[in-house]
Amino acid sequence: MNVMRKRALIFGAIAAAGLCAAPAWAGSYQCDNDRSAGQYPNCSNMGGHNYVYRSGQAGDWNGDDRLNSTNSGWYGYFFPGTDRYYSFYAWLNNAAFTDAYARYNVINTANGSQQTAAINQNTAPGGWNYVGYGYGYLFTVTPSGNGRNGADIVQLYFNGLAAADAAPRVTEADRDLSGRCAAVAPQDARVAALQQRMLDAVDRYRDAAGSVDVRFGNNGQDEAIDFEVSQSARTSFVRIARDRGRVEEHVSRAGTTLSLYPQTASYSETRTLDAPAPSGARQYRNARCEPVFVHRPDPAGAVGADAVLSPQNYAFWLSTEDVRIAGHQRLLGRDATVVAGKHGDYLGRKLGAERFRMWVDSDTGVLLKLVGSDRQGKAAYSIVVRDLRLDSGLKLTPSLAAPQGWTRVGED
Repeated sequence: MNVMRKRALIFGAIAAAGLCAAPAWAGSYQCDNDRSAGQYPNCSNMGGHNYVYRSGQAGDWNGDDRLNSTNSGWYGYFFPGTDRYYSFYAWLNNAAFTDAYARYNVINTANGSQQTAAINQNTAPGGWNYVGYGYGYLFTVTPSGNGRNGADIVQLYFNGLAAADAAPRVTEADRDLSGRCAAVAPQDARVAALQQRMLDAVDRYRDAAGSVDVRFGNNGQDEAIDFEVSQSARTSFVRIARDRGRVEEHVSRAGTTLSLYPQTASYSETRTLDAPAPSGARQYRNARCEPVFVHRPDPAGAVGADAVLSPQNYAFWLSTEDVRIAGHQRLLGRDATVVAGKHGDYLGRKLGAERFRMWVDSDTGVLLKLVGSDRQGKAAYSIVVRDLRLDSGLKLTPSLAAPQGWTRVGED
């Protein structure tokens, strides 16, 4: 039996036994790593494997979190009660959370099916990061082994009390409209326009092929990524080569991703969270003046390549950091807008960088190059696209069949 399905059935049995009671009101739930008053119901109904509890943590909600330094395990948040659609937000604000491919999962507790969204915890802006929405009441985060995976407080929003109520608004839940909170959007209209192109880059090209080198010193990320992507056909093939000869291949089609791990002759299958492109503000402050950042799913599911083809984390940097347009350059045969910025305390401390310089394709919002440097001018991280071909008429029909005899990860 699949491990995640087994876990869902176990949690379902707990709810059926009446050990946890659900509140009879609509709105929002929060669940942290402690038992603070006012959370749902007191957050003692969580579980995990390979996650270590930590207290006294700056940036965390209530100063505590769970941290996983392995490539396996899970941490779950359980909201028992009537199954419904929930919008799911994760609080990311700790410098130790460096998993470049953290997976957030929504499990349908009625049938054990699972949908997944990936967020780069290492480069995500500090605050509430919108993961997506799904149907059920069991939510988990799982590590990729590429950096340390963190689990802090999560928040769910929902509408109505019906068992199958309509999907909730995916943006602007609990948005502050009083004007008392500091603005989070760029004040320079040119920066704001470039940011919007980056946030919606997947709408501005049909297909893409190329390669990119990604290096971050703080989490040891050192990858050479080759990709072929068709946004119009919702398909992609991505090959990620890492240090020590590790290779992963990710094949995606219509929301399903097959991930292959040749070194261990194993594979996994995931289903992308089926959420539409968000409408409304993509970054704002909630009623507590906390920053909220709304990610959208990549239709092509281009794991790894989305860092440049759907560069949302780096687009959000333009809201939270001191940035300016520094000019234009030709790069890879394309006009690139150059952005110079200074990191704030959170990302600066995490990434070991004081400043960054970003080259963004002026037309599509695709990221072409990013370099961060410390106070001495030494490079702390870099993303460099080596080759890029956009709208070349790429035809991509990848197979989702796993190699015969390989082991499916996550099954007994």
